[in-house]
Amino acid sequence: MKPVFGKWCATALSLIISSAGAIAISSPSFAQSINQTPPITLVHLARQGYLQNQGIPSGSDLVQAIATGTITPEALIQAGIQNNLVPSSALNDPGYINIVQVEFQDILQRNLLSSGS
Repeated sequence: MKPVFGKWCATALSLIISSAGAIAISSPSFAQSINQTPPITLVHLARQGYLQNQGIPSGSDLVQAIATGTITPEALIQAGIQNNLVPSSALNDPGYINIVQVEFQDILQRNLLSSGS
C-alpha cells in the first residue's frame, strides 16, 4: 500500500504544481504584485529613512510632513517608484493608495497617543 500512496501523493503534488504554474502564467498582475513592496512596508521604510534620497523625511519629520499634508500617499508611492520598490502602476491602484493613507492615519494617531494629546 505504501508505494500506491506515494505514487498518488506524487501525482497530486504534480497536479498542484501544474495548476499553480498555469495561474502564475495567466495572471501577470499576480506576478507583478509579488515583485512590489507592500504599502505597509513602503511606509515603514520611509519612517526608517530609506527614501530620504527621494525627498521623503524620516522619523518625527515624516510624522510632521504627513500631518501638514506635505507628504501625501501619492508622493510616498512616487518615491517608492523612483527607488524601484514599487511599479508605476501603484499610482493608479486605489487599494495600494488607500493602504498607504490608512498607515499615515495610524502613524498620526499613534503620535497623538504617545504625545499625550
